[in-house]
Amino acid sequence: MPVKYLEFLMQSRRTDAALDLWPQAFSSAVPADATDRRLVTLFAGFLAGRVESPSSGCVNQLVERGFLRYGRLDPQKGIFIADSDFKYPPMESAFGWHLEETPGVFSVWSPGSYRVEVSGMNPRPFSSCRCFPRHS
Repeated sequence: MPVKYLEFLMQSRRTDAALDLWPQAFSSAVPADATDRRLVTLFAGFLAGRVESPSSGCVNQLVERGFLRYGRLDPQKGIFIADSDFKYPPMESAFGWHLEETPGVFSVWSPGSYRVEVSGMNPRPFSSCRCFPRHS
């Protein structure tokens, strides 16, 4: 139940209350449960841009419990991007790589690389590959 309440707090943009609930929601979340996994990974994206330091700690907690398959973030060592060496398939989740859908732009992931091909037939300038938190 705490995970569902966390969802409500995120939807109502109650950041302080969500931060207070996070330890309880996270400890009750089950990595194998798709709903729990979606909601707790959304929380890291929810924090990004709202709260500076807890978001990387949140991502690291998700990595340690198996909710995310990334390396740990360590801002003090300059590690701000999850999976900067493309070890894992793009998950398009908190702090993961996301390629916006653009006609004429194609991407292929393989361990150690993320290749982007631009056909030249895209209707707008291509500047849509970035790493950013995804949340709704």
